[in-house]
Amino acid sequence: MVNINNKLIEIKKLIDNENYFVINKPRQYGKTTTINELEKLLCKKYLVISISFEGIGDLIFEDEKLFSKGVLELMSDNLEFTDEKIAKKLKSLSLNALDLKGLSKAISKFTKESNKEVILLSEEKRLDVVVTYNSFKYIVELKIWRGEEYHKNGLNQLSDYLEINNITKGYLVIFNFNKNKKYTEELIKVNNNDIFIVYV
Repeated sequence: MVNINNKLIEIKKLIDNENYFVINKPRQYGKTTTINELEKLLCKKYLVISISFEGIGDLIFEDEKLFSKGVLELMSDNLEFTDEKIAKKLKSLSLNALDLKGLSKAISKFTKESNKEVILLSEEKRLDVVVTYNSFKYIVELKIWRGEEYHKNGLNQLSDYLEINNITKGYLVIFNFNKNKKYTEELIKVNNNDIFIVYV
C-alpha cells in the first residue's frame, strides 16, 4: 500500500485548525483508504462519527423532517457498537429534530456536552447496482477485466462498500473481452467478506 502518512498529517492540520475540506478524486485513487486511516488517527483525540447516505433511498432528501431525523439516526447507528450510551443520547435528540433548524440545535447540543471534540466524516460513493428485496440488500459491482492489479483494487473497493453498508456478502460481475475468455464463477473471501465473482 502507498504510504499516505504525509497526506494524513496535512489533513489533520486542516481539522485541528477547524477547517472544512473535501477529498475529491476518481474511483480507485485511495479515497476510502485515506478516510479509514484518517479515522484511526483522529480517534485518539476526537470523537469521530462516520456516516454515509449510500443505500438509504431518495425519499429522505425530499422531506426536511425525514432528513433531519435521518442524519442523527445515521450518526447514532455509527456509534452504537462503540459507545452505546452516546448512541442513545443522539437517538433521543433526533425526536426533536423536526427541521434543519432543529437538526442544527441537536448537533450543537450534542457537541457542547461531549467530552471530546466531535468530527463528522461523510463519505459518498457510487455503487454500481444495489438490489433491495424485503429486508435484504444486495450490492453488485460491475468491472471490466484489465489485469490482476485492477482486479485486486476492485475486490478491495467492493469489500469497503460492504463494510460501509454492514453487509458481509457481495457480488462482482467481470466483463472479459479477451478472445480466449472462460465463463467461470468463484466465491472468495476479502477482509472477512464473501464475494461471489462471475466472469462473462
